[in-house]
Amino acid sequence: MNDLDARMRRLFADADTLPGFEARVLARAAALEALPAAGRLADAERRLELGRRRLRREAWVNGAIVAGTGAAGVAVVLRHGASVTNWVLEFAATAADSGPSLSIGFALAVVAAGAWPLLRGFLPR
Repeated sequence: MNDLDARMRRLFADADTLPGFEARVLARAAALEALPAAGRLADAERRLELGRRRLRREAWVNGAIVAGTGAAGVAVVLRHGASVTNWVLEFAATAADSGPSLSIGFALAVVAAGAWPLLRGFLPR
């Protein structure tokens, strides 16, 4: 028996695998003290309000990030427009000369950066 098997046996040594497991779980759940309906409703409303506040705060932060990024982009173009244009054209020429792998990698990076706000919604916090 290897180390992984020994660790797994230790982890699952207390697992309940006897017949009637569901009945025992249901009996324990029925024995738990249930909150009164008013308490559950107040708790749900409190969680809903906390969620609304969090979403409102995130919306403001996201708006500030977009505004700051846009302002920085405008400032860069106004201040260094010719240099940025030359840099982008040189990068595009290098990507075209080095083959499709760099172009594909750059395209994937752009797609990933664009999809990041959507992906953040699916990732655990």
